[in-house]
Amino acid sequence: MVVWSSCFKSEVLCHVSLKVLCLSPTVRFLSVLQIPMSDVTDQIVEKHAESFSTLTVLDISYCLKITSKGMEALGKHCKALVQLTRNMPPPEFETTQDDGVAAKVDEGEAMVIANNMAGLEHLELAYGKFSHHGLAAILTNCTALKILDVRGCWNVKMENNIEAMCAKIQSFRDPWEDDYEFSSSEDEGDNSSAKDVGPILYRRLAAQESREGPKQTNFHHCHQHLLHN
Repeated sequence: MVVWSSCFKSEVLCHVSLKVLCLSPTVRFLSVLQIPMSDVTDQIVEKHAESFSTLTVLDISYCLKITSKGMEALGKHCKALVQLTRNMPPPEFETTQDDGVAAKVDEGEAMVIANNMAGLEHLELAYGKFSHHGLAAILTNCTALKILDVRGCWNVKMENNIEAMCAKIQSFRDPWEDDYEFSSSEDEGDNSSAKDVGPILYRRLAAQESREGPKQTNFHHCHQHLLHN
């Protein structure tokens, strides 16, 4: 198994790092790719996605420059994927006619997952902008799902067949669970993983970057590493 992990805050550095990885003989055995909070773009993903056909685990949480376009390229080339982590920052809100709040709906990523990643068993989509329509497509097509996290996906209405379909999943976190918080390394040691990063940490690092300027983030050891087992 080969694991590659990075969260570089530079498009150029991301591109160079992925290019080096793709040229390495170890890419043929790459099974885990973790690049949370990096500046990887759709263009970078589309250029290199075909090199990652052996991926089984992918974490692209808080990669704000990756959209449904880049995810589609990954889905078409990474047919072995069983785990996708795509947690995002809390979306902006707009007031509804009944004085409620709702995030702007965007079904793009949900439909890409439904149409291109049918083999997923573990899926995390915290603060996704999709609605119950996008979730229904995922539940219909991704029949192997065992773990599904859609906390903060406030456009999703847990009604009728949606609720019944989610009830069949072994571990399901619904949109309105309020415990999606960052667990600090001070409490858990250095073993906290990228998937534990919540919106609180995202805002902290964003504020730090605005004060100090873009640089390589000191999270998840902030360097690429190859681990051979």
